[in-house]
Amino acid sequence: MQKHKNLLFFLLSLVLLAAALYYYRSADSVAFRGGGAFPLSADDKVSLLILSDNQNNVLRIKKQAAGVWLLNDSLEVDEQILREALFVLRRLEVKGPVAFDDRESANRFLHKEGIRLEVYRESHLLTLPGDRNLFRRHRKIRSLFLASGFPGEDDHLVMNQGDHVSYLADLPAGISNLYETFPVNAYKWRSRKLMHYLPHEILEIEIQHSDRPPESFSLHLDEKTVRINDHKGDSFDVTQVDMQRVGRFMNGFRHLFYEKALQVLMGAKPEDLLSDTPFLEITIKDIYDERRHLYFYRRRIPDDGTLTSEKKPYDPNRFYVREREDLYMLSLYHIFQPVMRPLSYFLIAPEND
Repeated sequence: MQKHKNLLFFLLSLVLLAAALYYYRSADSVAFRGGGAFPLSADDKVSLLILSDNQNNVLRIKKQAAGVWLLNDSLEVDEQILREALFVLRRLEVKGPVAFDDRESANRFLHKEGIRLEVYRESHLLTLPGDRNLFRRHRKIRSLFLASGFPGEDDHLVMNQGDHVSYLADLPAGISNLYETFPVNAYKWRSRKLMHYLPHEILEIEIQHSDRPPESFSLHLDEKTVRINDHKGDSFDVTQVDMQRVGRFMNGFRHLFYEKALQVLMGAKPEDLLSDTPFLEITIKDIYDERRHLYFYRRRIPDDGTLTSEKKPYDPNRFYVREREDLYMLSLYHIFQPVMRPLSYFLIAPEND
């Protein structure tokens, strides 16, 4: 009798597994066709976005099991940009189908200028008693074309991929353009976190002040010692160094964020760059044997009239950081000030006799 029960349980489990697999494959292979019901519901737990365009650019923005979102399985995603995209998907309001006479033109516009967006939600192949989920998967729930600028400059289009009827849509307040909300550009999605080093992860730091060479220095660390060299390579005795200030300096590399990224063509530079010569360079070597080199550039005073009283020839609030030839990151001095220190900041002033 017990053998029959075990066999029945085994067969029932196989049937449930086959049914789950069939449901998953069926749901994943059929694009959503909701007759214009495009917005996501609050219950849709989005776990993957795939964006592409007609230039063969493709981005995968995927939520990891730990809750972190990664771009193309490598770069951390800016959570603010992601939240805005999901907000638009949930608040998109469809006004109605495009007029019949404009429908063909709208469809051509979507296929030529539109963004292809696939939305997936988290799914599991099997759920056991006790809400134990097995075989995590991503199930497609939307497959859309999105575009702005047709038929008028302030109009927005949405259409299910594989459909032939496009719809006019209203965007939530504060959102003016679908291309800005769903850019098919990796640098616009990547987290604005420039670096995040714990003090023990750094082995060497070199700071070069081009306008003040004697204030340049290098800092060398290991488990037992800290050594500071001046710009000539000469070391200072540990009694001459303020170790508390060294500690604050090292902690400054924990959270460094830039404000905005500006991508340029190879060899090109931002128009408001004050000089091609960096005023500061920082080189970091970490315990993983990786080396990073950052270049800091002055920015011209903005011509919006907000800093007309400034006597300095450069913007006192913002500057550019460059790590790659084609990417300049607009940054704030007050965020980076803790790691832009001169050599004299660390030295203990000699006492007067």
